[in-house]
Amino acid sequence: MELPRGKHVLSEKTENYTSVYEKLPENFQGVISLVMKVDKKHLFKGDILIGGGGLLGVTLEDLDKGKEIHGENALEQIKSMTQESRGDIDVYSFEDTAMNLAVLGNKHVFFRKPLDIRRLVKTEREVGRLKRKEARLKKAEEESKKTPEEKAAAEEKAAAEEKAAAEEKAAAEEKAAAEEKA
Repeated sequence: MELPRGKHVLSEKTENYTSVYEKLPENFQGVISLVMKVDKKHLFKGDILIGGGGLLGVTLEDLDKGKEIHGENALEQIKSMTQESRGDIDVYSFEDTAMNLAVLGNKHVFFRKPLDIRRLVKTEREVGRLKRKEARLKKAEEESKKTPEEKAAAEEKAAAEEKAAAEEKAAAEEKAAAEEKA
């Protein structure tokens, strides 16, 4: 990844990878750069570009072979390699101008849409579970604020929607059965 110079925020050893995520300032925009030696012989360099509350792009370069990968595969490999490697992690923040340069120069490694920043330490499945749990908690909180009349109206609406869906399904099944006979 071609990146402008940023302001150094923190440094860690690769074995402390998860603590880097926890130390990132809120609304961080910049890059997490890693240099790792795996199996005491293979040297890798990784960059994780972060902005707008999400992961914008990730690259992982095998410096010995001169090969580079990017995307989710690179992110997952970085996460697994940090457990078995020795190396350094440096975090640099970007001002808006530097961030714009980073974005313009690296569009080829971007995700189609930014990944949830929690993907730095969690799998896609774990992040999905967390999002669903947050949605359930938010819905429960909203429900607890409703008056008894509002709750009754919401229950009636849900029952009516359920009934309409069942009738629609039954009609579709009848139509399919009639077409099958014909």
